[in-house]
Amino acid sequence: MERIKLMKNKCLLFIPLSLFCASTSFGAMTVTLTTNPLTGSNGGGEFTAVTSDNGTFATYCIDPSHYFTPGVQYNYVISQSTTDPMANNISIGTAYLYSQFLAGSLGTWSTSKSTLLQKTFWALEGEGYASILNSGNMFYNALISKFATIGAAEADAGANNSYGVAVMNLTDRWGNRAQSQLVQIPPPSGNSGGSVPEPSTIAAAALLLLPLGVSAIRILRRKQSAQN
Repeated sequence: MERIKLMKNKCLLFIPLSLFCASTSFGAMTVTLTTNPLTGSNGGGEFTAVTSDNGTFATYCIDPSHYFTPGVQYNYVISQSTTDPMANNISIGTAYLYSQFLAGSLGTWSTSKSTLLQKTFWALEGEGYASILNSGNMFYNALISKFATIGAAEADAGANNSYGVAVMNLTDRWGNRAQSQLVQIPPPSGNSGGSVPEPSTIAAAALLLLPLGVSAIRILRRKQSAQN
């Protein structure tokens, strides 16, 4: 079966499971991921996520050291970070760019553009590709316009994350970790990957309980390695 490689983990902090694990049927939230015509050429997204509680939307990975099998159902919980103890919370730049992507504010889409956005997410999360953060990258330019410096864009989202962007941390039916993907709670009314259904009442309520402020504590400094 095809295996898709995704991104490296980033933080010790967990959002309490009780806030996010309950679906409308009080069971685990589930997601099935597939590739689509806009999936990039670098082993990352965009992917199509079909979830039990948060609709259907386009997503990107932030954990290239783990994998998922397209078409297989996984359980997930929502956090501001991936679940590896040796990791950080998502960056404010990642949250901003993903929210802009879902809002359709990044222009017309293509496979090459999807590849570039995935690499930009990885670069912001300290997972290589740092060399693409230059003026030749349209997403770099968007980050500079918003945050003035890349250092500011790489800062933990924390309490400043007003974009509603978080992480879906996946596990298979045996409880083994799979890749982590981005999610916006609640999803926007539409995105470049297609329409997004309304979130469930419980998922929307969970957003109100999201303790974004605790994620300001950085566990480790982001890796500074560049990858070509």
